[in-house]
Amino acid sequence: MRNEFSKTVFVAGISLAFIGCASTPPPPEPAVCWQKESCLTMTYPESQWYFAFAEGTLGVSREALERQALGRMIERIRIDISSRSSTETRSNYRSKDGSSSEDISRDFMSATQISADAELVNSFTDSYSDAKAKRVYAFAAVRKADLVSYYAQKIESALGEAQRTLELAEQMAKADRKKDALEKLADSKKHIESVVPYRNLLLAVDAKSGFGGTEQANKLLKDIAALQIELEKGTTVFVTGTESIQEQATNIIIPRLQTMLSESNVTVTEKQEEASHILSIESRVCNAKSDEHFHYASACIKAVFTNVKTGKNELTITVNGRKEGGLNEYDAGERAFKSAFPELWSKIKDKIMEIIL
Repeated sequence: MRNEFSKTVFVAGISLAFIGCASTPPPPEPAVCWQKESCLTMTYPESQWYFAFAEGTLGVSREALERQALGRMIERIRIDISSRSSTETRSNYRSKDGSSSEDISRDFMSATQISADAELVNSFTDSYSDAKAKRVYAFAAVRKADLVSYYAQKIESALGEAQRTLELAEQMAKADRKKDALEKLADSKKHIESVVPYRNLLLAVDAKSGFGGTEQANKLLKDIAALQIELEKGTTVFVTGTESIQEQATNIIIPRLQTMLSESNVTVTEKQEEASHILSIESRVCNAKSDEHFHYASACIKAVFTNVKTGKNELTITVNGRKEGGLNEYDAGERAFKSAFPELWSKIKDKIMEIIL
């Protein structure tokens, strides 16, 4: 019988739960083979198996000893992970084009201290009593290939879910559902982060494993970062339109709107092709009248706020200003435009802020 495994090493944050410990059929002749050194070496080579032993005096619960053997096997796996992961998890996580690879690697990789729940699958235990020696012996084992397969499945499942969530975010971005899209991007990144402990464990169990999800995870992280940058860009507004007083072009409403938007921390651009939204203004004189001494007029203004990406008119406002007087038709119209502006701004300001933020 091998010496009891006594060295205790704690790997912070790694807890191992067990699935199917009792139900999994053991290898051939477990009750005999693991007791013999020669058979143990042939049936349970350390390159393919994790195993551990426990023993006690006759009368000790065999179930308790099997649990003890299982615990020692867990400890052995933890020590193996601790000794390997610091080296193995330094494997190259860089994307092929090298862009932002260091940041992506740091995001995807983490130290072995990261908290994880790593299910140990298809493990089994066995025990027997030796009446002559008045001892009870227990044995626990798990095949490394089963662990590798399980960890690979967890990685593949998580990255698949990350991909689906990213696609939903892209659809929401196209529909200009910025907030929802950003939430989905955060969910997608969480799915990728959940892969880290499984990949660390996979590499610790089998450093030569061909599946780690590295390239796929790096690509997803790059796509997430690119879409997030796009979504977090500030709204850029192009203000345009026509203003006329007695068929003469004027420039009263549009410059004031540009100033007020800028003072409200909205980026205003002079180039329509740079804009995410277009604010179109149509201003004209209406209800023009005159008497022997004065001319009177009101301003009739229509404002339309359009989303460039969707082509949707997200806001339409009309203002019929109060009547203003002047010494001539143009003077009355100019006064009408200026007096109508505060009403126009009060109607569109909060609604535009609500749309773009």
